[in-house]
Amino acid sequence: MVARRSSARMFVYLLISVIIPVALVLINHIYWIDNIMLSVFLLVWMGFALLVVQPYSIGEYKTIKP
Repeated sequence: MVARRSSARMFVYLLISVIIPVALVLINHIYWIDNIMLSVFLLVWMGFALLVVQPYSIGEYKTIKP
């Protein structure tokens, strides 16, 4: 069964998983250029959130039941 997400919910997921981390990485490199660990943490968070939350609509994605 394909679950449809509303546009508002997809935008919130996109905001949490992509937009905010990218903005924080840019701010981090502008103001605290020596703080590499924060950038690494934010990039790991972004990858994790993209895998778990999946903010983008996936065409005919179906869950396979074991």
